[in-house]
Amino acid sequence: MELSEYLRWAEKALVDGDEAQARMILHKGQKDFPESADLYLLFARVAEKREHAVYCLRTAKRLDPNNPEVNRLWMEIKNSGWGKSSLVSGIVDRLAEH
Repeated sequence: MELSEYLRWAEKALVDGDEAQARMILHKGQKDFPESADLYLLFARVAEKREHAVYCLRTAKRLDPNNPEVNRLWMEIKNSGWGKSSLVSGIVDRLAEH
């Protein structure tokens, strides 16, 4: 399967409200495309734990340091001190809503 297919199917699952299915698709996609910042950014939206969402964003930042969405979220989290602050919770909650 191509990267675009993984992303499309994961987005469809997310739109359908099936975050577990989206996670499963993205997990498979990570095995085939471990260097995809887009995949990690989408995975951050369906992460079950705050720490996993932050990990996904950090990985996306490493893979695509010029991605505007990654950089925006990266700066918000970095400025929060990477802690479990309400800012980080808010970012993760906002990602989950998209």
